[in-house]
Amino acid sequence: MRVFILFLFLAPLFAQEEIGIQPTNISSVNSGWADFAPYITADGRFLYFASSRDGNEDFYRSERIGSQWQTPENIGSPVNSRYNEGSLCITPDGSMIIFSSCGRPDSYGGCDLYLSRMTKNGWSEPENLGASVNTFAWEGHPSVSADGKMLYFASNRLGGYGGFDIYCSRRLPDGLWSKAQNVGYPVNTARDELSPFIHTDGQTLYFSSAGHRGLGLLDIYRTVKGDDGRFSSPENLGPPVNTQSNDYFFSIPASGEYIYFSSARRGGFGDSDIYFMSLEEALKPRVVATVSGRVTDSRTKEPVSES
Repeated sequence: MRVFILFLFLAPLFAQEEIGIQPTNISSVNSGWADFAPYITADGRFLYFASSRDGNEDFYRSERIGSQWQTPENIGSPVNSRYNEGSLCITPDGSMIIFSSCGRPDSYGGCDLYLSRMTKNGWSEPENLGASVNTFAWEGHPSVSADGKMLYFASNRLGGYGGFDIYCSRRLPDGLWSKAQNVGYPVNTARDELSPFIHTDGQTLYFSSAGHRGLGLLDIYRTVKGDDGRFSSPENLGPPVNTQSNDYFFSIPASGEYIYFSSARRGGFGDSDIYFMSLEEALKPRVVATVSGRVTDSRTKEPVSES
Protein backbone atom coordinates (compact mmCIF):
# COMPACT_ATOMS: atom_id res chain seq x y z
CA MET A 1 0.00 0.00 0.00
CA ARG A 2 1.39 3.37 -1.00
CA VAL A 3 0.43 6.70 0.49
CA PHE A 4 0.19 9.73 -1.75
CA ILE A 5 0.56 13.14 -0.12
CA LEU A 6 -1.20 16.23 -1.41
CA PHE A 7 -0.10 19.63 -0.09
CA LEU A 8 -3.06 21.97 0.23
CA PHE A 9 -2.93 25.68 0.94
CA LEU A 10 -6.71 26.05 1.16
CA ALA A 11 -9.13 25.35 3.99
CA PRO A 12 -8.55 22.08 5.88
CA LEU A 13 -10.27 19.01 4.44
CA PHE A 14 -11.10 17.51 7.80
CA ALA A 15 -13.46 19.91 9.54
CA GLN A 16 -13.93 19.43 13.26
CA GLU A 17 -16.07 21.23 15.81
CA GLU A 18 -15.03 24.66 16.96
CA ILE A 19 -13.05 24.76 20.18
CA GLY A 20 -11.52 27.61 22.09
CA ILE A 21 -7.91 28.64 22.12
CA GLN A 22 -7.50 27.04 25.54
CA PRO A 23 -6.60 23.33 25.72
CA THR A 24 -9.60 21.03 26.13
CA ASN A 25 -9.25 18.00 28.38
CA ILE A 26 -10.61 14.96 26.53
CA SER A 27 -12.56 13.73 29.55
CA SER A 28 -14.01 10.66 27.82
CA VAL A 29 -10.47 9.37 27.19
CA ASN A 30 -8.61 10.32 30.36
CA SER A 31 -8.65 8.42 33.64
CA GLY A 32 -7.40 8.83 37.20
CA TRP A 33 -4.10 7.28 36.11
CA ALA A 34 -1.42 8.45 33.70
CA ASP A 35 -2.76 8.89 30.16
CA PHE A 36 -0.11 10.05 27.73
CA ALA A 37 1.58 9.74 24.33
CA PRO A 38 -1.48 10.51 22.14
CA TYR A 39 -1.19 9.66 18.46
CA ILE A 40 -3.95 10.94 16.19
CA THR A 41 -4.33 9.13 12.87
CA ALA A 42 -3.78 11.19 9.72
CA ASP A 43 -7.52 11.36 9.01
CA GLY A 44 -8.30 12.44 12.58
CA ARG A 45 -10.63 9.49 13.19
CA PHE A 46 -8.74 7.43 15.77
CA LEU A 47 -6.74 8.44 18.82
CA TYR A 48 -4.18 5.99 20.16
CA PHE A 49 -2.48 6.57 23.50
CA ALA A 50 -0.74 4.86 26.42
CA SER A 51 -2.25 4.49 29.86
CA SER A 52 -1.38 2.90 33.19
CA ARG A 53 -5.07 2.57 34.16
CA ASP A 54 -5.00 -1.23 34.45
CA GLY A 55 -1.80 -1.37 36.47
CA ASN A 56 0.41 -1.85 33.43
CA GLU A 57 1.27 0.57 30.64
CA ASP A 58 -0.73 -0.51 27.58
CA PHE A 59 -1.99 1.06 24.37
CA TYR A 60 -5.63 2.10 23.98
CA ARG A 61 -7.68 3.39 21.07
CA SER A 62 -10.65 5.74 20.94
CA GLU A 63 -12.76 6.43 17.86
CA ARG A 64 -14.23 9.82 17.11
CA ILE A 65 -17.90 9.65 16.13
CA GLY A 66 -19.30 13.06 15.31
CA SER A 67 -17.83 15.38 17.92
CA GLN A 68 -17.44 12.75 20.63
CA TRP A 69 -14.52 10.50 21.51
CA GLN A 70 -15.76 7.04 22.43
CA THR A 71 -14.72 4.99 25.47
CA PRO A 72 -11.16 3.78 24.86
CA GLU A 73 -10.47 0.10 24.22
CA ASN A 74 -7.28 -1.80 24.96
CA ILE A 75 -5.81 -2.76 21.55
CA GLY A 76 -4.77 -6.14 22.96
CA SER A 77 -2.04 -8.58 22.04
CA PRO A 78 0.34 -9.09 20.39
CA VAL A 79 1.23 -5.37 20.58
CA ASN A 80 0.26 -5.10 24.23
CA SER A 81 1.93 -7.58 26.54
CA ARG A 82 2.67 -8.22 30.20
CA TYR A 83 5.56 -5.79 29.73
CA ASN A 84 5.24 -2.00 29.60
CA GLU A 85 4.33 -0.40 26.27
CA GLY A 86 5.08 3.31 26.17
CA SER A 87 4.35 5.18 22.92
CA LEU A 88 3.52 4.39 19.30
CA CYS A 89 3.09 5.74 15.79
CA ILE A 90 1.19 4.43 12.76
CA THR A 91 1.69 5.02 9.05
CA PRO A 92 -1.19 6.95 7.41
CA ASP A 93 -2.35 3.86 5.49
CA GLY A 94 -2.60 1.91 8.76
CA SER A 95 -0.31 -0.85 7.54
CA MET A 96 2.50 -0.51 10.07
CA ILE A 97 2.82 0.37 13.73
CA ILE A 98 6.10 1.16 15.50
CA PHE A 99 6.10 1.26 19.28
CA SER A 100 8.29 1.13 22.35
CA SER A 101 8.22 -1.68 24.86
CA CYS A 102 10.35 -2.28 27.94
CA GLY A 103 11.81 -5.51 29.27
CA ARG A 104 10.81 -7.95 26.53
CA PRO A 105 13.01 -11.07 26.30
CA ASP A 106 14.45 -10.03 22.91
CA SER A 107 15.30 -6.47 23.95
CA TYR A 108 18.80 -5.04 23.71
CA GLY A 109 18.33 -2.78 26.70
CA GLY A 110 15.69 -1.43 29.04
CA CYS A 111 13.29 -0.22 26.32
CA ASP A 112 13.43 -0.97 22.59
CA LEU A 113 11.48 -0.10 19.45
CA TYR A 114 9.36 -2.73 17.73
CA LEU A 115 7.42 -3.00 14.48
CA SER A 116 4.15 -4.79 13.75
CA ARG A 117 2.27 -5.00 10.45
CA MET A 118 -1.45 -5.13 9.84
CA THR A 119 -2.57 -8.47 8.36
CA LYS A 120 -5.97 -9.98 7.63
CA ASN A 121 -5.79 -11.46 11.13
CA GLY A 122 -4.82 -8.23 12.88
CA TRP A 123 -1.42 -7.00 14.02
CA SER A 124 1.51 -9.33 13.38
CA GLU A 125 3.88 -10.54 16.08
CA PRO A 126 6.14 -7.56 16.92
CA GLU A 127 9.68 -7.55 15.54
CA ASN A 128 12.57 -5.83 17.28
CA LEU A 129 13.96 -3.14 14.95
CA GLY A 130 17.45 -4.46 15.56
CA ALA A 131 20.86 -3.19 16.58
CA SER A 132 20.95 -0.39 14.01
CA VAL A 133 18.19 1.35 16.00
CA ASN A 134 18.17 -0.21 19.47
CA THR A 135 21.06 -0.27 21.94
CA PHE A 136 21.79 -1.32 25.51
CA ALA A 137 20.46 2.10 26.53
CA TRP A 138 16.83 3.33 26.33
CA GLU A 139 14.97 3.86 23.02
CA GLY A 140 11.41 5.12 22.77
CA HIS A 141 8.97 7.79 21.55
CA PRO A 142 8.92 6.76 17.85
CA SER A 143 7.48 8.86 15.03
CA VAL A 144 7.48 7.61 11.44
CA SER A 145 7.14 9.68 8.28
CA ALA A 146 4.07 9.40 6.06
CA ASP A 147 5.84 7.12 3.58
CA GLY A 148 7.13 4.89 6.37
CA LYS A 149 10.75 5.45 5.38
CA MET A 150 12.08 7.83 8.05
CA LEU A 151 11.92 7.11 11.76
CA TYR A 152 12.54 9.62 14.55
CA PHE A 153 12.88 8.57 18.18
CA ALA A 154 14.48 9.45 21.53
CA SER A 155 17.42 7.71 23.18
CA ASN A 156 19.82 8.27 26.07
CA ARG A 157 22.62 6.23 24.46
CA LEU A 158 26.25 7.21 24.85
CA GLY A 159 27.70 9.75 22.45
CA GLY A 160 24.81 12.21 22.47
CA TYR A 161 24.65 15.83 23.51
CA GLY A 162 23.48 14.90 26.99
CA GLY A 163 20.47 13.27 28.64
CA PHE A 164 17.99 12.10 26.00
CA ASP A 165 18.51 13.13 22.38
CA ILE A 166 16.47 12.75 19.21
CA TYR A 167 17.76 10.36 16.55
CA CYS A 168 16.63 9.33 13.08
CA SER A 169 16.94 6.19 10.96
CA ARG A 170 15.97 5.50 7.35
CA ARG A 171 14.24 2.33 6.15
CA LEU A 172 16.41 0.64 3.55
CA PRO A 173 15.17 -1.10 0.36
CA ASP A 174 15.60 -4.50 2.04
CA GLY A 175 13.26 -3.45 4.86
CA LEU A 176 16.01 -3.06 7.44
CA TRP A 177 16.86 0.24 9.11
CA SER A 178 19.99 2.33 8.69
CA LYS A 179 22.29 3.04 11.62
CA ALA A 180 20.56 5.70 13.70
CA GLN A 181 22.01 9.21 13.54
CA ASN A 182 21.75 11.99 16.10
CA VAL A 183 19.77 14.86 14.50
CA GLY A 184 22.23 17.23 16.15
CA TYR A 185 22.19 20.92 16.89
CA PRO A 186 20.05 23.03 17.16
CA VAL A 187 17.44 20.41 18.12
CA ASN A 188 19.41 18.52 20.77
CA THR A 189 20.92 20.14 23.86
CA ALA A 190 22.85 19.09 26.96
CA ARG A 191 19.52 18.29 28.63
CA ASP A 192 16.56 16.12 27.56
CA GLU A 193 14.87 16.12 24.14
CA LEU A 194 11.93 13.72 23.92
CA SER A 195 8.74 12.74 22.08
CA PRO A 196 9.51 13.80 18.48
CA PHE A 197 6.62 14.00 16.02
CA ILE A 198 7.28 14.33 12.30
CA HIS A 199 4.30 15.82 10.50
CA THR A 200 2.87 14.33 7.31
CA ASP A 201 4.67 17.05 5.33
CA GLY A 202 7.95 15.30 6.22
CA GLN A 203 9.61 18.58 7.19
CA THR A 204 7.95 19.93 10.33
CA LEU A 205 9.22 18.29 13.50
CA TYR A 206 7.67 18.88 16.91
CA PHE A 207 9.40 17.69 20.07
CA SER A 208 9.68 18.31 23.80
CA SER A 209 12.75 19.71 25.50
CA ALA A 210 14.03 20.69 28.91
CA GLY A 211 17.14 22.25 27.40
CA HIS A 212 15.80 25.10 25.30
CA ARG A 213 14.55 28.26 26.95
CA GLY A 214 11.00 27.49 28.04
CA LEU A 215 8.17 28.06 30.48
CA GLY A 216 8.57 25.04 32.72
CA LEU A 217 9.99 21.52 32.83
CA LEU A 218 9.37 19.99 29.40
CA ASP A 219 7.99 22.34 26.74
CA ILE A 220 6.89 21.57 23.17
CA TYR A 221 8.85 23.10 20.28
CA ARG A 222 8.63 23.25 16.50
CA THR A 223 11.46 23.09 13.97
CA VAL A 224 11.47 22.76 10.17
CA LYS A 225 13.93 20.81 8.04
CA GLY A 226 15.33 22.85 5.17
CA ASP A 227 16.31 21.70 1.69
CA ASP A 228 19.85 21.22 2.99
CA GLY A 229 18.61 18.72 5.58
CA ARG A 230 19.28 21.01 8.52
CA PHE A 231 16.66 21.89 11.09
CA SER A 232 15.75 25.49 11.88
CA SER A 233 16.15 27.04 15.32
CA PRO A 234 13.37 25.54 17.49
CA GLU A 235 10.35 27.72 18.32
CA ASN A 236 8.58 27.33 21.64
CA LEU A 237 4.83 26.84 21.07
CA GLY A 238 4.22 29.10 24.05
CA PRO A 239 1.19 29.27 26.32
CA PRO A 240 -1.41 27.91 26.57
CA VAL A 241 0.17 24.77 25.07
CA ASN A 242 3.16 24.97 27.40
CA THR A 243 2.95 25.47 31.15
CA GLN A 244 5.22 25.24 34.19
CA SER A 245 4.57 21.48 34.22
CA ASN A 246 5.61 18.77 31.76
CA ASP A 247 4.03 19.22 28.32
CA TYR A 248 4.96 16.57 25.77
CA PHE A 249 3.90 14.02 23.13
CA PHE A 250 2.55 16.36 20.48
CA SER A 251 0.45 14.91 17.63
CA ILE A 252 -1.44 16.54 14.77
CA PRO A 253 -3.57 15.11 11.92
CA ALA A 254 -2.83 15.76 8.25
CA SER A 255 -5.25 18.70 8.19
CA GLY A 256 -3.04 20.57 10.66
CA GLU A 257 -6.10 22.15 12.22
CA TYR A 258 -5.97 20.81 15.79
CA ILE A 259 -3.24 19.45 18.01
CA TYR A 260 -3.23 16.70 20.61
CA PHE A 261 -0.72 16.46 23.43
CA SER A 262 -0.27 15.23 26.98
CA SER A 263 0.35 17.40 30.01
CA ALA A 264 0.78 17.13 33.76
CA ARG A 265 -0.79 20.58 34.28
CA ARG A 266 -3.15 21.31 37.13
CA GLY A 267 -6.81 20.45 36.78
CA GLY A 268 -6.42 17.06 35.15
CA PHE A 269 -7.87 13.70 36.14
CA GLY A 270 -4.61 11.84 36.76
CA ASP A 271 -0.83 12.06 36.69
CA SER A 272 -1.01 13.26 33.09
CA ASP A 273 -3.93 13.83 30.74
CA ILE A 274 -4.51 14.20 27.01
CA TYR A 275 -5.65 17.58 25.64
CA PHE A 276 -6.52 19.07 22.28
CA MET A 277 -6.81 22.61 20.95
CA SER A 278 -6.36 24.77 17.88
CA LEU A 279 -2.85 25.96 17.09
CA GLU A 280 -1.67 29.45 16.25
CA GLU A 281 -1.51 29.82 12.47
CA ALA A 282 2.20 30.67 12.40
CA LEU A 283 3.05 27.42 14.19
CA LYS A 284 1.01 25.11 11.97
CA PRO A 285 2.64 22.87 9.37
CA ARG A 286 1.48 22.84 5.78
CA VAL A 287 -1.98 21.37 5.34
CA VAL A 288 -1.79 17.91 3.82
CA ALA A 289 -4.18 15.26 2.63
CA THR A 290 -3.18 11.62 2.38
CA VAL A 291 -4.58 9.35 -0.31
CA SER A 292 -3.78 5.65 -0.06
CA GLY A 293 -3.96 3.11 -2.84
CA ARG A 294 -2.08 0.53 -4.86
CA VAL A 295 0.02 1.28 -7.92
CA THR A 296 -0.40 -1.37 -10.63
CA ASP A 297 1.31 -2.00 -13.93
CA SER A 298 -1.04 -0.83 -16.72
CA ARG A 299 -0.18 -3.89 -18.81
CA THR A 300 0.00 -6.73 -16.31
CA LYS A 301 -2.29 -5.20 -13.65
CA GLU A 302 0.20 -6.49 -11.07
CA PRO A 303 1.15 -4.30 -8.09
CA VAL A 304 4.30 -2.26 -8.61
CA SER A 305 6.84 -2.90 -5.86
CA GLU A 306 8.02 0.02 -3.73
CA SER A 307 11.51 1.36 -4.34
